[in-house]
Amino acid sequence: MLLEDLDSGATVDRHLADQLIPYAALAEGESRYLVPGLTDHVESNLWLAEKILGASWEVRGNTLVIRGIGYGRG
Repeated sequence: MLLEDLDSGATVDRHLADQLIPYAALAEGESRYLVPGLTDHVESNLWLAEKILGASWEVRGNTLVIRGIGYGRG
């Protein structure tokens, strides 16, 4: 699986892709990174980021785009 992720040209592997979502959702502005593919964990974390945190997101090809809520800005 690691070789597949490396060959995909993604900036993160399939395991890190879902772990970054909560941080990107809390950050201010837009976060983008290339993922090797959408795993169930990525889809679940995107759903949580939208429903629980209020962040928005979209997938453009293999690019995951997350618009964060700017937590802590006041």
